[in-house]
Amino acid sequence: MRAADSNDSQSAAVDSPPNMDLVPTVDDDLVIYGAPLMSTPSNSESMSSIRDQANQVLDEWFTHTEQWVRVAVHQTTDESMTTEDFTKQLLVRRNSEVCWRLQALCKHVDVCRWYRETGAARFPSIAALARVWLGRSPSNAFQERVFSTGAFVMNSRRSSTDNHRAEMQVLMKHNRSEFRRMEMENERPGGSCSASPSLPFAPPPASTS
Repeated sequence: MRAADSNDSQSAAVDSPPNMDLVPTVDDDLVIYGAPLMSTPSNSESMSSIRDQANQVLDEWFTHTEQWVRVAVHQTTDESMTTEDFTKQLLVRRNSEVCWRLQALCKHVDVCRWYRETGAARFPSIAALARVWLGRSPSNAFQERVFSTGAFVMNSRRSSTDNHRAEMQVLMKHNRSEFRRMEMENERPGGSCSASPSLPFAPPPASTS
């Protein structure tokens, strides 16, 4: 037992970084200097880097713009429908800006199918988050306000969410502004959360390029 404890303590000593306070200062031309010692980032720096990477992934997901016309052409079973046909049906010009036509998108595009075929591979971290969300425990009031789309999300027992609807909640990005607003309210002294209705499907603006 003592030998094992001794080995463990020696291994820990080897793995731990040296105490830089013990390093003497030498200014001597006779000393041959090697490469400078690379400092190991502290745990706080490592966690900060991980958080930055996570935020970057989320920002890429939030700002991702999909060409839904191409997706509709790929998913349609009507071989007579062309790219030109879907362009006329899925896009509309309003105040000199080209926007997606919401009703047509819901009719012709299966966003869950797109996510399973393309989105999950393109955003593996978001796919992992979706799996965690689908297998989550019963939500509290704050979580329900963030992810809900109205009174039709939670079932009567308020203990689980239908998988298809939960998948839609994860894929759609309509709760982002609401989530940020609630976070800001929580940071204020005496702030309280209040649920507000949100659209069930809000695709990003169409790219005109």
